[in-house]
Amino acid sequence: TQWAAIDYGFAAPFCALWFARTPDGSRLFIYRELYGPGWRAGEQAQRILASNGGAKIVWYMADPSMFAKRRETVGDSIADEYKVAGIELTKANNDRIAGVNAWHEALAWTEGDGGAVLSYPRVQIFDSCLNLIRTLPSLPGDPMRPEDVDTSAEDHAFDAGKYGLLADRALASRQ
Repeated sequence: TQWAAIDYGFAAPFCALWFARTPDGSRLFIYRELYGPGWRAGEQAQRILASNGGAKIVWYMADPSMFAKRRETVGDSIADEYKVAGIELTKANNDRIAGVNAWHEALAWTEGDGGAVLSYPRVQIFDSCLNLIRTLPSLPGDPMRPEDVDTSAEDHAFDAGKYGLLADRALASRQ
C-alpha cells in the first residue's frame, strides 16, 4: 500500500512525502520527498502527480487547513485547486500530540546488553528525503508545550510525516 502526505506552504515550503507499507504491516517506508517554496496549489499537485513514478497512490493525506474556504484562490479552497489539477485530497489528522507520539513510535528501537540492537525502528526514511532528514533531528520542542514541537521552526516535513504516519494507522484499520 502506498500513499502520500502533504503539508501546504507557499511563502514557507510545502512538503509532500510518499509512504509505503510492507504487506504484513511490520515496516513502513518514507521513500520520496517533494519540498520547496513558491509553488501555487495547482503546480504543487502537478509536481506531485509527475513525481509518483507510476505508483498507485491510494490516499493523498493533506493538512486540514488546505480545506478552508478562501476568496483569493482559484476555487473555494486549496483542496479544490488540487482537485482541479487531478488530486483528490483527504483531510489528515492534525492532532499535534498524536503526531509527535506517532513519530516517536515509528522511530523507536530497543537495545540489548552491550548496545546490540534487538529491534529496529518501524519506519525507514530513504536518503531521497533530504529535507526530512535535515530538519527532523534538529526540530526543537515547544517551550510552552513540551509534548509538541516548535511550530515556528522548520516543521513542514515533520507535519507531512505526521499526516502520513497517522494515516498508516487509519489504513491498517481499514484492511
